[in-house]
Amino acid sequence: MFDIDGVLNKHGDNIQNTSKEAIRILRRQGIMVCFASGKHAWYIQGGLIWSGLLRQDTLIVAENGGVIYKPSTRKTILEDKYIQDVQLLRSIFYNLYSKDEGFLNFAGLTVWEEPKETLFCLYPKDAKDVQRLAEILEEIVKVNRLNLYLVENPDSVDVLQKGINKSTGLKHICDWLGVDFDEIIAVGDSYNDIEMLKDVGFGITLENGKPEVKKVVKFKRGRGLITKNSYGEGVLEAVKCLINKRII
Repeated sequence: MFDIDGVLNKHGDNIQNTSKEAIRILRRQGIMVCFASGKHAWYIQGGLIWSGLLRQDTLIVAENGGVIYKPSTRKTILEDKYIQDVQLLRSIFYNLYSKDEGFLNFAGLTVWEEPKETLFCLYPKDAKDVQRLAEILEEIVKVNRLNLYLVENPDSVDVLQKGINKSTGLKHICDWLGVDFDEIIAVGDSYNDIEMLKDVGFGITLENGKPEVKKVVKFKRGRGLITKNSYGEGVLEAVKCLINKRII
């Protein structure tokens, strides 16, 4: 199970050729490759098509676990236990903003919303404002007692339903396939990957992974790996290591 941004590619870039090579090696080994991201399912599907990585058996965990999707059949699960709280937060936001040449002015910050079905996502125009934006949204969530929590990304803030993360999304994938978490290898780099990396049988992060993520992987001891390289080079390094150590 691969995270995409920060793993297969740098944030905002295309999937790197070294990542594609690593995935081709895995598939030749008979390993099923799936993807988990904070992006919308159709966005992920489009990126995989563009990169030549979409296959009939591809499964996707989208919106940080809020959506589970099989592109070949369009089979979909939407997590909606606290979806009304997401909708209320969005309503509060759109009652507070003002327009600014395609962007939105919100609490002194210039932002835009990336539309998603099961969570609320804002991008500040300046990535340096991510922390401040998170603080503002956290206060709104707290004051209104919403069943939501925040994840800070390098360039955005996601507000998710409590109890939903990539690991809960991966549980649905396991149910679909009839496999256990112990049979899953996952690769991630950021805060929204922590639960997934904790729960799978083998967790991998790259040299560019967040310090907190590296701690999680180190704690897995013999069931974890931190690569010496970043992004695609790190992914290829990890795959070769798994093969050399006969983990796959």
